[in-house]
Amino acid sequence: MGFEKETLLYFHEIRNIIKEKDIVDEIINEEKSHIMWLSRFKGSFVKSK
Repeated sequence: MGFEKETLLYFHEIRNIIKEKDIVDEIINEEKSHIMWLSRFKGSFVKSK
């Protein structure tokens, strides 16, 4: 999950630099969904033990 968080921070910084903010926003939203999915997956895995 650390990689996804670092990627999210990277794209937040890139967003401030480029004109195509809508494209970067889509990437940011996708990374957020990955983090949420991984968090739920991790939670369900830990609970099942």
